[in-house]
Amino acid sequence: MIIALEKNFPYHQIDIFSDLNSTLMLSLPTQIAMFHNADIVIGMHGAGLTNSMYMSPGSVVIEVVREFDSRHAPIIGIFPRLSAMIGLHHYTYFLAEKVFDSFILAKDILAYVNELKNEAKE
Repeated sequence: MIIALEKNFPYHQIDIFSDLNSTLMLSLPTQIAMFHNADIVIGMHGAGLTNSMYMSPGSVVIEVVREFDSRHAPIIGIFPRLSAMIGLHHYTYFLAEKVFDSFILAKDILAYVNELKNEAKE
C-alpha cells in the first residue's frame, strides 16, 4: 500500500496509523496532530476513522468498505455525516467482490482528489 501511495502521491508524506505502534497509541496529542496535519486519510470502516474529527476542513477521508449498507450512505452514514459536519470530503470506496489491489485503490483515490481540485477551480 505504501509503495502504491508513494507512486501516486509523490509529494505527500505517507504515514501509517497503527495500533501496533505503542508510542503512538500512548500519546493522544500525537494522534490528534497526525490526523490534524493529514490531507488525506484512508482507512477501513471502523472506530479508527473517528479520529477524522481532528482533521482540518477541506481534507479528504477515504472509507474502504467490503459490504455497502446504510452506515456508509451519504448524509445518513456514520463517517459521511461526521465528515459533513467538519467540512471534510468523504469518499466511500466499495470493494464488494473485488480482490483488494493497493495500486488500483491509490489510482482511484488520486482520481477523486484531482476531481476535487478541478471542482475547486470552477
